[in-house]
Amino acid sequence: MPVSHLSQWIAICYMKEKNIKNYYIGRRPYKCDWNNPTEKEIAIGHFKEGFATRIYSTQYWRFNIG
Repeated sequence: MPVSHLSQWIAICYMKEKNIKNYYIGRRPYKCDWNNPTEKEIAIGHFKEGFATRIYSTQYWRFNIG
């Protein structure tokens, strides 16, 4: 079992103990993202989305200056 799974579990237990309702599990990469995520990153994001109760959109602006 990867070490990060244990740290996530400890964090979740702590937040439940403190009655914290929201937990950010990371961004969801898409194939069209500017940083070209790998197929594995996309699959992991899709898997994590199954645990989400809310999904928030964000915007990234990139400018070429020069």
